[in-house]
This record gives sequence, C-alpha cells and structure tokens, in this order.
Amino acid sequence: MLIDATARAAVALAQPTSVRAARTVQRRIDRLTPRVREVMALVATGRMNKFVADELGAAEKTVEIHRGRVMEKMKAASLAELVRMLVASGLDTPELRP
Repeated sequence: MLIDATARAAVALAQPTSVRAARTVQRRIDRLTPRVREVMALVATGRMNKFVADELGAAEKTVEIHRGRVMEKMKAASLAELVRMLVASGLDTPELRP
C-alpha cells in the first residue's frame, strides 16, 4: 500500500505543474452541480449577477448563493482569481456548461 502511494506520488510529481493545476481545477469543477457550473460559466465571462439571473431565469439572490458556492468550492478568493484559474488550466467557459 505504501509502495502504491509512493508510486502515485512520483507520477504526480513528474507531471508539469500546469498539468497538475489543470487537473486540480477540473476536479473542483467536476464537484459542482450542473446549475452552479452554469452560474460559474456566466460569472467568469464578467456578467453581473442580475444578468446571470435573467439569462438563467432565476432570482438574483439564488445566483448570489450559487456564486458563493463557486468561489468556495473552487477555492478562489476573487472573481479575477477564478478566471485566472480557468484560463491557466486551459478551460474555456463554454466548456464548463453541462
């Protein structure tokens, strides 16, 4: 078991940092619900909560809650950091939609 864990760690460390970062971001995205992922895709394009709510047919307060979940689950301290994470990992916002 220790040997397997060591081997997995060695493989992970051998990957370029950008590949590891992209996989980390993708794992975080995979944990989001489809609706929260939709909100993230729209928010990451710079749309205000009001416009995201209109586009999704949701209440603005609901979008605010989902946006908070995005920030928490993606471990992003700001919208700019979220966008940098998505861009650096090579993920384009249209691809985030379920």
